[in-house]
Amino acid sequence: MERNFFLRALAWLGRHELAILLAIGSVAAGVWLFAALADEVMEGGTRKLDRTLLLTLRRPVDLQPLGPPGLLNAARDFTALGGPAVLTLLSVCASLFLYSMARNTWRYTSAGPLEADYWSATS
Repeated sequence: MERNFFLRALAWLGRHELAILLAIGSVAAGVWLFAALADEVMEGGTRKLDRTLLLTLRRPVDLQPLGPPGLLNAARDFTALGGPAVLTLLSVCASLFLYSMARNTWRYTSAGPLEADYWSATS
C-alpha cells in the first residue's frame, strides 16, 4: 500500500512538473525579494523615499494630514485590520460572494432547466 502511494505521488508530480517548478520558483523569488528589501530598510537605504511619501500625505505648511478626520480614522482602521471599516468591508465582500455562489448553484441544481434540457434532448 505504501509503495503504491509513492508511485502515484511520483506520477502526479511528473504530470505537474512545470506548475510545481513555477510555484517553488515564485516562493523562492518572493523570499529573496523580501530579504533584499528588508536589508535595504535596515541599512537606511529607503529613508529618503519613505520620508518623501509620508510628507506627500501632509500639508506642507503645518504638516497636518490631508483629508477629513474620518478618512484618517478609516486609514488607521485599515492599518489595524480590525476596525469597523475593515470588518464592514470584509462582511460585505463575503456576503456578496456567498450570494453569487448560491445564485450560481441554484441555477444549475433547480429541476426546471435540467428537465427542459433532458426532454428536449431525448425527443
